[in-house]
Amino acid sequence: MQKMKEEANRHKELELKRTREIAQLRKESRKRENEIRTLQMDKRVKETVLKRKQEEVNALRKVQARQGNLSDRAAGRVVPGIWRFNNFILIDFHHLCCCWCCCRPEFTQTAPALLSQSG
Repeated sequence: MQKMKEEANRHKELELKRTREIAQLRKESRKRENEIRTLQMDKRVKETVLKRKQEEVNALRKVQARQGNLSDRAAGRVVPGIWRFNNFILIDFHHLCCCWCCCRPEFTQTAPALLSQSG
């Protein structure tokens, strides 16, 4: 009889322990889900703000470009890596030398110096 009571108590304690573990795991799961939802909401808010600011910047660039207050680079009309030099569109130093040599043979020797002065 005593053994049966001890066995029943042990079973009851194990069942309580499992129930507490399950409750703890559910609680942690709810916390994680809430954190995920919160982070997703924050991300959506940040994306919305960023999109609105980007639209404002684009609108200001268009207005200033129409007024002529922005340089070509700031207005986004110049591709990085391409330079203008004395009405030539230059892709690289070699292109500069070729343009100067073809158009002005007397500047063949001074093309590198001109490029260093302009840069």
